[in-house]
Amino acid sequence: MAAVSGFELRSAVVDGVDSGNTLASITPLLPEPGRGTNIGPREPQGFTDRLRNMKSRVVLIFLTLFAVSCGSSDVADPASADPTAPADPLGAGPFPIATLDITVTHPEADDIVYTISCLSDTATVSGDAIVDAVEACLALTNDEVRTRIVDGSPTDQMCTEIYGGPDIATIDGTLDGDAVSTSVDRSNGCGIDDWDRLLIDVLPPALGVSEPAS
Repeated sequence: MAAVSGFELRSAVVDGVDSGNTLASITPLLPEPGRGTNIGPREPQGFTDRLRNMKSRVVLIFLTLFAVSCGSSDVADPASADPTAPADPLGAGPFPIATLDITVTHPEADDIVYTISCLSDTATVSGDAIVDAVEACLALTNDEVRTRIVDGSPTDQMCTEIYGGPDIATIDGTLDGDAVSTSVDRSNGCGIDDWDRLLIDVLPPALGVSEPAS
C-alpha cells in the first residue's frame, strides 16, 4: 500500500500476477482524530511571527513616507497662496514711508530734478539724479539724516568758513508723515559736510567751484 498525494492506492494481486480484475481505488486519507483537518505542509515554526513583523515594517515605512509628504506640503507655494490672506502690514519692510522731491541747481549746469520714493519694502528713484534707490531709502532711516531733513540745519552750530561752491539742493516732501522743506548749500564747512557725508546717498555729487577760465 502506498500513499500518493494524500490518497491511498489499493491494488489486488493474485500469486504475483495481475488477475485482470485489479481493483484500484483512490481513497482520501482522512486525518486522525485530534490532529486537525489541515493535510497540507505545515508552516515552519515562527513563520507567522516573521510575516506579522514584515507587515508591521511595511506599515511603518508607509506611515513614514506619508508623514514626509505631508511635511513637504507645508512649504508655502506662492502660486497657491490664499488671495484672501492679509498682506504684510504697511511698514514691515526696511524702508520708511517717504516721498522727496529734490532739485539741485548750479549756475553753470542744468538743474537736476528727481524724486526719491520709499514705501516700506520698495525703493525707487525717478528723474535725473544718479543715486541708488535702496541706499537713499536706507539713509532716510538714519536718525541724524532724518533730523537734518525734517528740522533743517541747526542754527547754533559752529561751522568753518570754507566755501564749497554754488551748488544748492532743495528737498520737499514727507518722511513718515513729517513735512519736509529744507535746503542744503555749500557756503561753509557745515553745508559741505551735510552734502558730502551726511546726505551722500540722498544727493548727487556736487559740481563745486568751477575752475576760472585761463
